[in-house]
Amino acid sequence: MSSILDTVVSYEDQIVDFVKQAKKPVVEYVAKGVELVEGRLPDVTYPASLPTPTQVVETQATFAKKMIDVNTNLVTAVLDTVGPLVGIQKAKVVKAASKAA
Repeated sequence: MSSILDTVVSYEDQIVDFVKQAKKPVVEYVAKGVELVEGRLPDVTYPASLPTPTQVVETQATFAKKMIDVNTNLVTAVLDTVGPLVGIQKAKVVKAASKAA
């Protein structure tokens, strides 16, 4: 990878790490908010006929991941096809090293 991409990937990894580290304090603060209002709001029954918000987020994240993969495949194929016209050899597949979640 070029040094500029190394730098970009390094910054991206830092952002991912920051979001991972933010999870615990964010959830803790939300839990404090829930405790504060618990018992002060009227009882609400979530409609059983609707998907839960968590289900919606999970299915949409799955869809987004599929779209990113299929779009990456399409764009990479187009770029590899056009590459010889502008003096670029077929790109080597570069994948960022996965980190444990």
